[in-house]
Amino acid sequence: MFGSRLYTLSKSHTVLKTMNQWYRAHWQELQREDLNRLEDQLQNLDAALQARDRRKADGYARSLEAFAQERVHRSAFSIVKEVVVAILLAIIIATVVRQVWFELYQIPTGSMRPTYRERDHLIVSKTTFGINVPLRAEHLYFDPDEVQRTGVIVWTGHNVDLPGTDDRYFWLFPFKKRYIKRMIGLPSDTLYFYGGKIYGIDRDGNALTVLQDSPPMDTLEHIPFTGFEGRTELVPGSYNQLSMTWELRQMNTPLARFTAETSGNLSAISLVGDDFTRMYGIENFAMARLLTPNELRTYTKHTVPDDPEALLYLELRHHPQLDQSKVWVDGRGGMHLQLDAPTTILPLHRSHLDSIQNGLYTNRFLVKNGVAIRYDVGGLPSNWDQPPLSRMLPSLPGVPDGMYEFYHGQAESIGWFGAASQLDRSHGLYNSDPGFIQSLFNHGIQFSKAVDASDRPQQSWPSRYAYFRDGALYLMGAQVMTATD
Repeated sequence: MFGSRLYTLSKSHTVLKTMNQWYRAHWQELQREDLNRLEDQLQNLDAALQARDRRKADGYARSLEAFAQERVHRSAFSIVKEVVVAILLAIIIATVVRQVWFELYQIPTGSMRPTYRERDHLIVSKTTFGINVPLRAEHLYFDPDEVQRTGVIVWTGHNVDLPGTDDRYFWLFPFKKRYIKRMIGLPSDTLYFYGGKIYGIDRDGNALTVLQDSPPMDTLEHIPFTGFEGRTELVPGSYNQLSMTWELRQMNTPLARFTAETSGNLSAISLVGDDFTRMYGIENFAMARLLTPNELRTYTKHTVPDDPEALLYLELRHHPQLDQSKVWVDGRGGMHLQLDAPTTILPLHRSHLDSIQNGLYTNRFLVKNGVAIRYDVGGLPSNWDQPPLSRMLPSLPGVPDGMYEFYHGQAESIGWFGAASQLDRSHGLYNSDPGFIQSLFNHGIQFSKAVDASDRPQQSWPSRYAYFRDGALYLMGAQVMTATD
């Protein structure tokens, strides 16, 4: 039988070592009879091991184990101490492995589509470009030649102007969050946005054609901003009883400053030349929204064009200017900037709406009782489909409850573990009614009625963009109008 096999000399030696350590720490706690018995067994086992007598060593080792079961009682403190040390050691090892070797990631947003989607799970190597220093934004070794344009990288939020970059491993070790993104430019590259594409040259003046030709760059839409107003922040030390100054930033680059006086006057200066919209090619893009004839008549200064075939109107907000901009503070003390920007109105016929629907993409969203909300990997309130929350959310009548998304005009249902399945064209999400297309276009990114023309004062616009390429007008990467329209 397995239990009757003799201990190896190595195992018997381990028993001797363990019991000898216990004896040195606790011999004063034993009765004289037990102490003599333990000392004899230790000496006998030591002698048997020196003589390399496996059979005798086995007998003495087993006798010591029996003694331990009868006499050795570990204190609660000793047990807790051992468990705590084991847990801390495991946490330290896991932290080093995650920081230096590999780590499991879950994709929280759709910013890396189509390569990665929300709720995708990845195993990320931490040794591709070098060897990291755990919990610090430093390298023991780094090879910059391994970093390639259009490649996927993991980078730290250290010294990056992003909110919420601080975190902790296992609620113990502070560190900066890591982000999965695509590498576009390397040091000394010059980049420019035009026509939904990124163009660039390297330090030697060579064209970076890889930014337009390589998958998936050839099918992606690239915009140099999320909104004309960018991000605004109060300039340190500028606040006093008479005025305060804010700074407008795009890509963390200061573009302009606005000084608001208590008298109501607002002055603005550009920090990057006469026309700040030339930065990154902002002047080549417009922010887009679809309007009904009634919305066009009620909420804009434009007259409804005389076009009997027009079902909706495309509102293009373009070439923002610093002059005549507006600043106001909401009830919570938040500052809102609205740049002055001219608008252009284009009538949309059925063929244009079909092109928009065929190129439609959205964030991942949930539908419940005909109400839609943007999916959040961190969770949502259970009653989001009920007032008062539902009042600020768009309606999608006729769409069954579920999780969905659009990409290049294809609607998909999202199931367990983020598995996507394409929907039949008879599904309610393919409703071709102009109002339904308008809602998916205007609300498909933020999923908030704050982007509607009726929301006053206007604080948000849909994250939808228009641009020209080869004389044609594009929305969402799809051609909507030709040069002859």
